[in-house]
Amino acid sequence: MTASTASVSGLVTGIDWDTTIQQLLAIEAQPINLLAQRKQSYETKLAMWQQLNTKLQALKTVASSYTDKDDFLAKLATSSDTNSVAATANGSAPVGSHVITSITSLARANNYVAGTGYASKDNTFGQGAGSFVINFADHPDGAQAITLTYGTDYSSTTTLGDFVDVINNHPDNDGFLQASIVNDGSGATPYKLVLTAVNSGTDHRITSITDTSTGLAMAQGLTAQDLVFNIDSINVTKNSNVVTDVLEGVTLTFLDDGITEDVNITIEKDIATTKSNINSLVNAYNDVKTLINTAASYDEENEILGPLLGDGNVSSVRSKLDAIVAGMIPGLSSSATYNSLGQIGIKTSDSNGLLTIDDDELSDAFDEDFDAVADLFCEKVTTDNQGVVFESRSSDTEAGAYQVVVNYDGSGTITSAYINGNEATVIGTLIQGKEGNPEEDFLLKFNWPGSGSQLTANLDLSDGAASQFDIEIEFMTNTALEEGEVYWATDSLNTSIENFEEQIERMEERLEQKEEMMRREFTQLELYISQLKSQSSYIQSMLTG
Repeated sequence: MTASTASVSGLVTGIDWDTTIQQLLAIEAQPINLLAQRKQSYETKLAMWQQLNTKLQALKTVASSYTDKDDFLAKLATSSDTNSVAATANGSAPVGSHVITSITSLARANNYVAGTGYASKDNTFGQGAGSFVINFADHPDGAQAITLTYGTDYSSTTTLGDFVDVINNHPDNDGFLQASIVNDGSGATPYKLVLTAVNSGTDHRITSITDTSTGLAMAQGLTAQDLVFNIDSINVTKNSNVVTDVLEGVTLTFLDDGITEDVNITIEKDIATTKSNINSLVNAYNDVKTLINTAASYDEENEILGPLLGDGNVSSVRSKLDAIVAGMIPGLSSSATYNSLGQIGIKTSDSNGLLTIDDDELSDAFDEDFDAVADLFCEKVTTDNQGVVFESRSSDTEAGAYQVVVNYDGSGTITSAYINGNEATVIGTLIQGKEGNPEEDFLLKFNWPGSGSQLTANLDLSDGAASQFDIEIEFMTNTALEEGEVYWATDSLNTSIENFEEQIERMEERLEQKEEMMRREFTQLELYISQLKSQSSYIQSMLTG
């Protein structure tokens, strides 16, 4: 409320009209103060929802990192000679050991060096009409070449430094080549052009340079080499010294050749790191529940109501989270080693609903079945027929058992497909569950067996706790879709706050108008009483005169 700056004089009546007006306005402003208090309480609720959204997003971030078993389960790869071979592993790596008996050569990129040197990289070198063509070995897309033409790509005014930029930025240079200038320190013309293949190995080498223009006299310097080694009595040749496709889930980085002793690569369960992953998820969950406990509880001792006490959307969030950690993991068979978090020592406290971990029980569970522990947290799809394999799913795809029937012709083209008896959408070799069914967005790939006309496969889809958190919180917090608990709560609160602001603004305008009216009326009253006093004085003087 904006107070008027006009003052009402009380010289005639002796009444402090300004104070009187302020006291009257204070009484009139009580409804505004009540609305302001309600608005503030809604702003407190909104701030609390914003904090809860942040905590939920943090839980989702952790959970989404562990929906895949390869990311959740940690494996530890060690090398007996880290100076020659370094090794790392992800969760898909099978436990075991491997022996590297020889490293014949390391992969290396080849290069071409100019025979002609220059006094400075700013010297020009163009010799006239022609071209400068750099040829590469066969790639997956066929042989490649970078063709530079005199008069188009360079000219007689092009410097050695300019020519380097022309090569590196040429549209035909799709990550094939790196041009540079080397000062070899020899005499008056030490600056030479060097062209180096970006990728190592003979498959990516520069095969030749055809120069009919520049006079740079390019000649091969380093020759290209492949990585050649023997592992588990098998000879292997690769283009790169970093190898990811020889041992499943293992990355081998070769650092030295000519080893004199066997290099042993050992892959083990990394229980400590996997436990750390579980702790990260539990801690993020407990952060959410702690905030909910504070925001939606009643402190009997201090008689304090939590700002979100009685909020239906908070109750929904709490119920969904509780159901994930307390219930059976959907989609896991009854014969699975574990079906709930409680079976491995992760339980809910009766006092505050937070999760606790019994480390001894968890360790025993890891010892009994390492992979089965991961099934309680991760998404898992199994099939009894590799003719139908899992591609992807969405949050709308329900966990459970699915029977897939694929009908196809003699060329392997799908003629129809069904999931649990419901007709599916066929897109080439892909089969997708239709909207409105439990298998909605379940995307599968058909691999033609080469004969027959019908194939049946049984698939089991299970959602572990991390996968469920990821899916549920995506719905809770994705306000862009204008649905979910966070959107419903914050949208309602923002609307109420806006309504309060509009009501307060209108009431303040009316109060300002009332203040102006009172000031006018009291000013008129002063004038009227002043006139009466003047008249009284005049009459009195007449009577006494």
